[in-house]
Amino acid sequence: MVQFYPSSWYTTMEPSNKDELIAQFREEMHEEIEEAIEHHEFKMTQIGIMTLVAFLGILALSLKF
Repeated sequence: MVQFYPSSWYTTMEPSNKDELIAQFREEMHEEIEEAIEHHEFKMTQIGIMTLVAFLGILALSLKF
C-alpha cells in the first residue's frame, strides 16, 4: 500500500544514496504491481467461470423445456 507522508518529513537525498533509494522504490513498486496483477487475474478468472456456469445453466434449462 502506498503511504503519503507530510511534507515536513521530506528531506533532500544525498547523491550517494539516491540511486539506492530509487532502486528500492522501484522494487517496491514492482512488487505492488505484480500483486495487483495477480489479484486482477484471479478476479477475471472467477468472473469467467461464473459466466460459463450461467451460460451452461441457461443452455441446460433451454434444452429441458
